[in-house]
Amino acid sequence: MQPQSVAHGPEEGVYYLRSVIPNRNMGVGGMYATRGKFGEQIQTAALVPSTFDDRDWKIVRAGNDTFYIENAQKYPPGVQLTGFHNTASKDDTPVLLDQPKEFTILPVGGGAAFAEDVYIIRPHSSDGQNGMDICVGVEERGIVIKTVPVGAPLEARPAWYFSRRHDLEDTS
Repeated sequence: MQPQSVAHGPEEGVYYLRSVIPNRNMGVGGMYATRGKFGEQIQTAALVPSTFDDRDWKIVRAGNDTFYIENAQKYPPGVQLTGFHNTASKDDTPVLLDQPKEFTILPVGGGAAFAEDVYIIRPHSSDGQNGMDICVGVEERGIVIKTVPVGAPLEARPAWYFSRRHDLEDTS
């Protein structure tokens, strides 16, 4: 089953991004995309107080069907914006905290169970691996590029639950 292909994704805003398996009940807990240092691989971490300040991501529309996934912290003037950055579309290539690149973010959809606010994140421009779906997933707690055969079931694709954080959004 292919993910729903529509020209929209999540609303712009601040979110926690939780790694999930499509079509399965998420339960409690989970691992969330968590910032580290500039230029290093983005990691996942459990929902614990020591990670609270490093789990918020700002989703910003970049184009008609693309988004930036930016570090949502407040920056002092002159500091470079950071976010999800991929350097290649090969399997297990790390996703870095660096100058944000464009990604497509599409809802799982297609009548999948537990699909509300669940999205598949893909690099916007990929090396075009024939017969492969290129997605953003997790390998050993690090966020990486994952390649999945196009005909594989939906559950084989990494997905992300987007938990909106209105309390962290700038109201000015």
